[in-house]
Order: sequence, then C-alpha cells, then structure tokens
Amino acid sequence: MIKIKEIREMIEKSQNPLVFFDDDPDGLCSFLLLEKKYKKIKGVVLKNSPAVGFNSCIR
Repeated sequence: MIKIKEIREMIEKSQNPLVFFDDDPDGLCSFLLLEKKYKKIKGVVLKNSPAVGFNSCIR
C-alpha cells in the first residue's frame, strides 16, 4: 500500500502532476486541497453518469 509520504514525494518530484477526481463534493474538495498545497497540479473531472444501453435495461 502506498503511504501518504510516498504520494507527497511523487507529487513534488513530478513536473506536471495530473489528478483525476469525481464530480461529487468530496472529489472536488480533495482536488482543491491538493491544488492549494501544490500549485502545479492539474485536475480532470470524472463524470459519474449511469450507463445507458440495452444491457443496462435488462435485469
């Protein structure tokens, strides 16, 4: 398991860190906290949309 210290070191060593986060309040808050500490972080929102299709209608 990766420890918090190791994650911090990886973020600090990287040139262009990219973070994927959920579109819910918890995900956004986590990203904003990381962005506040590490100004060079860029974020990408992962949309949580339900799957729509033939297989999702059959149960």
